[in-house]
Amino acid sequence: MKNKLSICTFLIVFFLSFNLTYAAETKISEVETDIGLVSPINSADLKTAFEFLTNDSAMASEDKQNALDILDQAKVLLEEYKAITEERDDFLKQKKAAEKKLKSLPHELAQAEKNYKAAPPEISDSLSDSDLQKLFSDVSAKVDEYQLELANASSNYSALQTLPERVQYEIAANNEKIKNSYLIINADNDTRSIKSRTEALRITNLKEKNSLLKNRLESNPQLLDYSNYKEKISALKNSYYSHYLNRIKDAQNLRVSAESVKDEKRIKEISEKSPALKKEIESNEFIYKVTSDHQQKYLTLVQDAQDISNALAKIRIIDKNLENQLQGLDKSLVLSRLLNREQTEIPTKMLDYNIEELIPNLNIWIYDLREFKDKLFDIDKYIEESILKNPELASYREELEEVLIARNDLVNELYKILTGELGIAISLKEDYASLNDLRAKLSSKITENLFWVKSNQPVSLEFVQNIIPGLSYGWGNLTARLRTASYWENTTSTIFNLVIPAVLLALVVLFFKKKLVTIDNSLAARLDKKNDNIYITPAAILVKLVYIIPGVVW
Repeated sequence: MKNKLSICTFLIVFFLSFNLTYAAETKISEVETDIGLVSPINSADLKTAFEFLTNDSAMASEDKQNALDILDQAKVLLEEYKAITEERDDFLKQKKAAEKKLKSLPHELAQAEKNYKAAPPEISDSLSDSDLQKLFSDVSAKVDEYQLELANASSNYSALQTLPERVQYEIAANNEKIKNSYLIINADNDTRSIKSRTEALRITNLKEKNSLLKNRLESNPQLLDYSNYKEKISALKNSYYSHYLNRIKDAQNLRVSAESVKDEKRIKEISEKSPALKKEIESNEFIYKVTSDHQQKYLTLVQDAQDISNALAKIRIIDKNLENQLQGLDKSLVLSRLLNREQTEIPTKMLDYNIEELIPNLNIWIYDLREFKDKLFDIDKYIEESILKNPELASYREELEEVLIARNDLVNELYKILTGELGIAISLKEDYASLNDLRAKLSSKITENLFWVKSNQPVSLEFVQNIIPGLSYGWGNLTARLRTASYWENTTSTIFNLVIPAVLLALVVLFFKKKLVTIDNSLAARLDKKNDNIYITPAAILVKLVYIIPGVVW
């Protein structure tokens, strides 16, 4: 009796507070039901109810918990209502901006074709090395920007293409939830109870979602055109700046070669003066060669890091789109087409070297080079030590000093390149691991879902034409893997650790095949005889298992 009285008191206070506060808050439209109009719960009601429940010590804990559970649901629904309202307002702003921008996009596309279909400018020889490096960094940033912009534009276009099917499924699902909420209100049979008003808010949210979905569907043709224009413009810019970046790399490589030729002339002049001096110069030549090699490796690492980063960004967008498509399209015919297309869009970029081994190797090289740098720190002392070892060099002190200063510069340059390689390799390793994990997960998910979805592609010429991209993707992925060092390392390891031992074991079993048959027959003959025992059956099973090994291996 006391619990019932407490609940009644709670309801009375709640309803009184509702009547006093509801008018002060922006009113959400009432929901019409079979038992009458129900006002969705609002934040003021929610606050008052929570305060009352917190202070009410007379209410039974079970009743209080049930009431709190309903209020928790109401709190989530109010936050959802706010989010839906904000999403609706944002969409209307985006729609208005897109409609306005759409008028100028044809001209913008024409201008982009004019500006970005032409070849990028030649690299001027008057540019200093630092200016050329700055240009490389600036254009690399542009490539990153437009590759990401292109990936986002393609993602938006794909999402808009599937919008009609997703809207259909989402509205149907929302309508089913609305129907269930109406049934709960009718069963509760109280227009002012917390449960009914919470369900009324749920109905309001679902109807707002449906309204927003319909608005999106109505605006879909214009937004599709907008996304299509943006995708084409981004593709032009991306192609242009990628080509520009390649030109800059070629210019950098040419400068390295030109410096090599210039240095060779000067080195030849000095080396002709003394065999001992020539030996010192040969050490410089070796360091220079190593520096040039690592400069090329550094540029390759920079390009690989950029490609892997872009591939990772693209595959994350595909993964996000896939999740939305699987939820919204629910094994429809459209999903089959989308999955086949996305399977061909998964980036196939693979590294043709082992990044796991490169990082520790770089650490060792940097450590050794640091020790060598320390020896060259005091050039005068190094010259004296060199003259003591080879007195012939005393006559060529100035030339030797010139050689050692050049060597010190080379070592510093090599040290800078190696540390740069290490920094890029570390970030590349993380991105590459993430890319491979996500690629495997995504490929598996697409393959699994393609198995279950219906297909509207009959075996015809069109089917063959549509399946070619998938086969091309599979072949490209295979050839890319075949070019990697890790693939052959793993393959070799598998052959030596598993295949060869298995083949040898199978050959041994084949050699003793007749003996195994004899043992098997002997064991079979002992069954149900006086000399039968509990070990006969396990022994027979073991013989059979050994006997089938060749069949399993072949």
